[in-house]
Amino acid sequence: MKTRICAAALAVASALLPLPTQAQSSAIGFSGAELTLGHASGETGTLTTLDASADFAITAQHGLQLDLGIIDYGNIWFGTLAAHAYLQPTQAAKYGLFFAYSDADDREAATTEIGVEGIWSLGSSTTVEARAGMGRADPSEVDYLFASLGARHALTRQLALSGRLGIVDADEARAALTGTTLDLGLSYHLPDAPVALSLGASHTRISGTHTASETRVTIGLTAAIGGARTARATAAQRNFAPVRPLQPLLERGLVWDFVGSR
Repeated sequence: MKTRICAAALAVASALLPLPTQAQSSAIGFSGAELTLGHASGETGTLTTLDASADFAITAQHGLQLDLGIIDYGNIWFGTLAAHAYLQPTQAAKYGLFFAYSDADDREAATTEIGVEGIWSLGSSTTVEARAGMGRADPSEVDYLFASLGARHALTRQLALSGRLGIVDADEARAALTGTTLDLGLSYHLPDAPVALSLGASHTRISGTHTASETRVTIGLTAAIGGARTARATAAQRNFAPVRPLQPLLERGLVWDFVGSR
C-alpha cells in the first residue's frame, strides 16, 4: 500500500501543478492547489508528511477542497483522503464541513473523522482558523473528540508568524487520554516564486491513563498555484489544514502498539 499511496500523491501533484492560467482565474472550477512536504524531529523519533490539496469553486460562494496525505511514523505509513465542503460569503471568511478517512500501510487499522471548520480574516494581516469534530479508530474501537484554534499574522508581505493549539480527547474501556499540542512557526514566502518555507516548534503533552510530553522541531516546504500566495493572503485564499487529530496518540503507540513504538 505504501507504493500505491506514494504514486497517488505524486500523480495528484503532477496533474495539478501544470493546470493553465485560464482555469485558475475561472469563477467556477479549479481555484488552486498546494503541495507540502513536512518533517518533525524529537526525542522519540522523526515524522515525515506529504500533503497535496486542490480547491474547486462549485458556485460563486461554495467550494470543495480535496486532500491526499501521507504520514510516515517511522515503522508504518498512514494515507489520508479528506474532503472539505465550504461556504465562502466574502474574501474574509470560509467555513463548512469536512470528512477524512485514513488507512494504515498493510495493517488492519483505520481512522474516520467528521466535523466543522472555518477560516476568517481579521484585518489585512491576520487570519484565524478553528476546527472541531469527532472520530473513531477501528478495529481498536477508540472514539475521540477534537478541536483546534490557530492564528497567523503577517509581519511583512513575505514573513508570517503562526500559532495553533489542538486538543484530542479519547475515551475507551482500557484508557482515557487527552493530547494537547501547541505549534509555533515562522514562514517565509519567496517573492519571485509560489513557494513558502517554514520553521517551527511543536510541543505535545499527553495526560490521563498515560502521561508524556515532548517538544519537536519542524520544517516544511510548500509549493502553490492559483490566487495570491503571500503572507497576507486572505481567508478565501488559504487552504484548510490537513486532518490528523489523532496523531499525538498514534505516534506514541497509544491506539495501536505497532504505531509509534520505536
